[in-house]
Amino acid sequence: MKLRNNSSLHKLFYSLELSNAIIDFQVKHHVNDTDLAFASHLSVEKVHAMKTGDGEFTNEEINQLYDYMSANA
Repeated sequence: MKLRNNSSLHKLFYSLELSNAIIDFQVKHHVNDTDLAFASHLSVEKVHAMKTGDGEFTNEEINQLYDYMSANA
């Protein structure tokens, strides 16, 4: 794999970290994307985008999801 630059690597790392955190939470709590979106007050599309690393979402939305998952761990 050829890395383009450090920002690409940085983005990939945090995308994988976020994706793993979402999946781990969903498995532990037996919830799907829809349940997680409803409970965290985000759209299903946003949760799915964060989980797959595709699409658009803001740092505020990421923090909102992390806050929800931390409070309900």
